[in-house]
Amino acid sequence: MEAKKQDLRVQKTLAAIRAVFEEMVCSMPPQEITVKDLTERARINRKTFYLHYTCIEDVYEEAIGRIAAGYLEVMGGTEIDNGRGAFAMRNLTRVFFEYYSAQGAFAERLICNPDYRQYFNKLCGITLQHNCERFNPYANLPQEEQNLIFTFLCTASNEMYSRWVMDGKKVPLERVIAMASQLLEHGLYGFTDKIADDTDSLLT
Repeated sequence: MEAKKQDLRVQKTLAAIRAVFEEMVCSMPPQEITVKDLTERARINRKTFYLHYTCIEDVYEEAIGRIAAGYLEVMGGTEIDNGRGAFAMRNLTRVFFEYYSAQGAFAERLICNPDYRQYFNKLCGITLQHNCERFNPYANLPQEEQNLIFTFLCTASNEMYSRWVMDGKKVPLERVIAMASQLLEHGLYGFTDKIADDTDSLLT
């Protein structure tokens, strides 16, 4: 019984830290988020915080890991190979927009606020690696060229999502998914196994 009470106290403490941390991220720049401020807002002792984390960066890492785990679970049931040697961009774009929209203000802050983009970039790195381990249509290219392609893919997705949010999500979700996937697919078309002759000539 005592162990259960202890477990419940730990769970409540961690839940309080996570909730307050997300509230702070949604309303403050990262340089203002400190262990001292977080523990005061969560009404816990700093020693209690350090029983579970070594620093504030650990809280970021945990949050990123939690979001990434949910994303990877959704991606696990999503087909990402279009069967023609390229990514199924409609599927990838749908998961991106639907999943992060469902995560609420915290995820949107990480994506849309430049101050927090470094943390979202870490998240993108995790999800990109996972997707490429399943299927990488650019595996035949040198790593440096793959880096350029994936930078385009990730940055374009992030910026379109940010623009959609900044504009108040006035474009219906299905419409923005269709538009974004079409832009990404056509932008990447020249680097699939079926390279168009005119694109190939421009690159040689």
